[in-house]
Amino acid sequence: MALIIGKILQPKTFANYSFLFSEFVEDANDVLREGKNILLVYNRLKKTIAFYPALSEVFKINVSLRLASPIALTSVMKKVREHISRIILSEGKCQDDQSCVWEALAFTKDLFSSIESLSDAISSLPSVQEVQITNLEIE
Repeated sequence: MALIIGKILQPKTFANYSFLFSEFVEDANDVLREGKNILLVYNRLKKTIAFYPALSEVFKINVSLRLASPIALTSVMKKVREHISRIILSEGKCQDDQSCVWEALAFTKDLFSSIESLSDAISSLPSVQEVQITNLEIE
């Protein structure tokens, strides 16, 4: 189950979400008037929805950790910070079997290196079981 769901919406697609409360739509329309797409993000754990101007392409990082450990999570965050200047949103959750999942969204414009280098750096950590990095598609 994904912890964070992100969608990049074009202005014409965003119009389909007009059922949202008016202040949200008004603020989002300010972004759309600037000619930017909108990144709509749903955080399943916190039950929150946020939107951001999509300043560039957006990618999602999904990291599975073998064991729940503050040291393991800190080491993942440290590696990520070596490759990305800013994370839009991140969330983590640990399971009953002591495994953890950490997810984040970031703009490609904030990458210091390639996606492949980022993936390799995270995968090299001993606590990491699996890394998936995917680009969000524009709808």
